[in-house]
Amino acid sequence: MGWPRFSDLHPVTLLFLRKGPNWSAEESETSRQLQIDHLAFLKSIRDGGQAAIVGPMLDDGDLRAACVYLVPIDEALVLAAGDPAVRAGRLVVEAHPWMIEKAALDHRPTKSS
Repeated sequence: MGWPRFSDLHPVTLLFLRKGPNWSAEESETSRQLQIDHLAFLKSIRDGGQAAIVGPMLDDGDLRAACVYLVPIDEALVLAAGDPAVRAGRLVVEAHPWMIEKAALDHRPTKSS
């Protein structure tokens, strides 16, 4: 089968959300509301077509979530800076430009899923 041709690749941004300086495992009304706002933000960028995949890590390590943004890295960083959990310092962003097969984008979840 071999590697895909360069023309079959699409640039995206692979973005990781890690525990930030204000991370705490302690639950409070503030942290619960921040989580609600964070999830609403991620849903909005996915529904808006700026992200294909967003999701949490299932272990309890430093890495909290991974996202595939469908925009260049500079735009992804601006978007991610608007995440309420990032603004609050609960999470920090690590971003990398990445190439994926264009066909992989055909398998993105739809807004109704």
